[in-house]
Amino acid sequence: MASLAFVQESESAPQGVECRVYPRVKCELPSTCQPASVQAMREKRWDAVICDISQGGVCVVLKRRFEKGSALAVELPSSDGQRSNVVFVKVVHVEAHGNGSWRLGCKLVSELSQEELNRLLQSQNHVLASAQTKSTPTSYANVHVELWDRDGDGCRCAIKSLDITKCHPIQPGQQIRLWGQANKVDWSFQVEVDELRKTGAGWRLRGQLVKPHRIGALIGSLAATR
Repeated sequence: MASLAFVQESESAPQGVECRVYPRVKCELPSTCQPASVQAMREKRWDAVICDISQGGVCVVLKRRFEKGSALAVELPSSDGQRSNVVFVKVVHVEAHGNGSWRLGCKLVSELSQEELNRLLQSQNHVLASAQTKSTPTSYANVHVELWDRDGDGCRCAIKSLDITKCHPIQPGQQIRLWGQANKVDWSFQVEVDELRKTGAGWRLRGQLVKPHRIGALIGSLAATR
């Protein structure tokens, strides 16, 4: 998603009509758009993306062409990510955007206050935070671990679920702490990661013990780790 940035641009307006110049804020907000005359009819809505907005206008991208002068109802998301507001606009600029999409520059019939604009832009942060939370994994399931100590002795174990909330993304050379319980016995040790990769059945983690650990008697039973 695009990050917020201020760009000084003039709002489009017919010649001879006085207009104010507001800073536009680039964004990427999900929206819907429809002719104002059928605003109450949900089946006439088209999905759209608001790509920039100011107190005086919005620019939307959608798979439907509307001519200059068209009166539209555009949905604006709110800062809580649940409710939405509808504003009425007039199309003042139309251009092809590629892949069958159209970019519409629109003038708001009623300008937004700075407070309203600020609240709207909070929704951008909400969308970004939600997307980040959804895209960031919290654990890896079925991790097959191969470890070596400084003497070259190796061992293998299986971990049903590896909590990575504090160490994602795991990179080669990164030190992580593996801990858990097997047969009601707690265990913990530091590992320097050599490799972590996805396999068909789960994950494979290879690494070296950072400090000597007395795990010889324990390591064979770690398949029951949780």
